[in-house]
Amino acid sequence: TNKDKFLLNSVEEALGLDKNNIKALYRRGTAYLTLGEVEKALADFTRVNELEPENKAAINQTTICKQKIKQYEAEERARYKNMFTRFAAADGTVSKDN
Repeated sequence: TNKDKFLLNSVEEALGLDKNNIKALYRRGTAYLTLGEVEKALADFTRVNELEPENKAAINQTTICKQKIKQYEAEERARYKNMFTRFAAADGTVSKDN
């Protein structure tokens, strides 16, 4: 959304002044997650965890990111598995006709 893009611009400015600004890293991670950029969000939340290991909100968000990545990877594997199975079946059908 436009709000998330505006937020990204704002936190980028803050991180330009202090690359370890925990609040800005967390907010950027949240914006990335909302925009579907899970890997970038995970990187920001991981950095927050490194700087502030007891930050429960960042730990939670890290877990959410990892779950979303696993879900996406499982969906991709299933999608490609089905695609290759269909191609193999089609190839088998074609060679039987020849």
